Amino acid sequence: MCRILGCYNHAGLSPQIIERAIHQQIQGGPDRQSYQSGKNWMLGNNRLAIQGVMGGDQPFSVGKMHAVYNGEIYNHRALKRDLASRGYTITDDCDGSVILPLYEIYGEAFVEHLDGMFAIAIVDERETSKFILCNDNAAMKSVYYYADEATGAFFFASELVALFELPVPKKLRPTAVDEYLVGRSVWHNNTVFEGIHSLGPRSILTQDSRGKLHHKTYASKAIAVYQEGDFLKAANQFGKLFENEVAEMLNADVPVCLVTSGGLDSSYVSALATKYRQNLECFNVSYEGDWPSADESQFAKEVAKHCGIRYNQVLIKESEFPSLLDATIAHLGQPNSAPHSLSTYALFKAVHESGFKVAMTGDGADEFFGGYERFRNATYDQSENWLQKYFDVMCATTQNMRDTVYSKEYQGTLQGKNSVLKQAILHLQQEVAKKGRLKTLLEFDQDERFPAYILRRVDHLSMAHSVEARIPFCQSRITSFSTSLPSEYQIDKMQVKKIVYEAAKPLLPQSIINRPKHFFVLPIVEMLSRKHVLSEILNDTLSSQAFRNRGYFNYEAIQDLIAEQVKNPNNNTANLLWSVMVLERWLQKMDHVK
Repeated sequence: MCRILGCYNHAGLSPQIIERAIHQQIQGGPDRQSYQSGKNWMLGNNRLAIQGVMGGDQPFSVGKMHAVYNGEIYNHRALKRDLASRGYTITDDCDGSVILPLYEIYGEAFVEHLDGMFAIAIVDERETSKFILCNDNAAMKSVYYYADEATGAFFFASELVALFELPVPKKLRPTAVDEYLVGRSVWHNNTVFEGIHSLGPRSILTQDSRGKLHHKTYASKAIAVYQEGDFLKAANQFGKLFENEVAEMLNADVPVCLVTSGGLDSSYVSALATKYRQNLECFNVSYEGDWPSADESQFAKEVAKHCGIRYNQVLIKESEFPSLLDATIAHLGQPNSAPHSLSTYALFKAVHESGFKVAMTGDGADEFFGGYERFRNATYDQSENWLQKYFDVMCATTQNMRDTVYSKEYQGTLQGKNSVLKQAILHLQQEVAKKGRLKTLLEFDQDERFPAYILRRVDHLSMAHSVEARIPFCQSRITSFSTSLPSEYQIDKMQVKKIVYEAAKPLLPQSIINRPKHFFVLPIVEMLSRKHVLSEILNDTLSSQAFRNRGYFNYEAIQDLIAEQVKNPNNNTANLLWSVMVLERWLQKMDHVK
């Protein structure tokens, strides 16, 4: 696990610039920093040593081919055996050492043979110079890029703060504010900055020495599909597949722990993990004070006891919230309105301080197996505006509320532009006619919302503490199996995420199986309506001169909502105010970035 950065079709970066850029993402790779330059390229690496600790120095080089890499390739030993049969000699146990030999054999298609999570950059200086940037099936690892159309120069980095140390312009896209409030983050491989993108799932991006870019997607060879049979047979097949993935992901040369919320998905991962490793530890977050809607610690403790796992409680005190909020926003990468980002940051901080470099999570089950109630509601909703209702639930706030809080000037900026929400609804209406509701909504979530809103958050906030987050539900065999399932095996009128519940049933207490779904949340509805340090921060932020000067929001309308939240607390108002506060504090941070 590492952080990477570099450039292509650009020469003349000084060592000082490169070293500053590398330093900006050093938390994600504190064990070693290195880079290599050629005539028109540079590849840099921050290493977090997880596999093959004594080897694996980057950039990797084989002849005139060079690569840097961030992630984990879980099938690297099988690949090494195959490479050995072809005459290749690999002397260390680092997983990344298979990349260039595979590329030499298969060309760009080498990525199809990798089973894991990764972002990889390759410079090929053989006959014709060429650059390749690619990633895994779900885009678990962050990589941002900027292509200068005038010069053909291409720049990339795992984190935006590192990218901006390179010759990359930092210009906000005004419409991104609306996109953020629609999506809780900026979807569709975009960022809040002009010309800067995030590499989307299953991507291969190439550039030649003349600056021409080409993007395509690929299909991994590490797949599994539903075999004909009834629901119970399908659940059994899934259970075996998922157990194999969890077992594989426990392999590391450093300590591995578990993140547990007390919900089904992380509990299932925990129960399977204990089959293959003893003396495991898990981590769970709770908040100081009386917040019953957010406290799942009793369920997390029950799972830990049931599985024989040592339980670690991470308690966030009220006095810690100001510094925690600032640190979280500083490491988010892009603005993200999930309130529990603070919990995620605090949890991985505790994981690091306890001596762990790897933590396994239960993220992704809801997105790939239909775990949200909004999926079920939309599937069976007979009203004409079912799709608009779906987005009202998923978005940070409703269209009516956005219209209320935007300033006249910002409404004018948006006037005549096809909003990201309108584009999404039009696209989904067309897809539903071909694929049906559930499959269409799942595919949209997996490719558009999930990478930006959840995976970027998990990646950035775990790597902020030099911790690798492993996500078995996002492994290619699991995601390909999920997409091959009949819709009725995922959701029916009575239950969501049916096949995961069925597979987990023999391993977990009935209290976990039968409890209603509860999101891993920070109780902002209550915190913003009481005299709490977060409500004070909200007031200070949204009454600041910097906030007023930006001109995106109607100041009086925002103040009215703050007062309304105190008198009549509700989820929609709290989510909107929280989202606007996070955006403003993130913008203030970015004001000071080069």
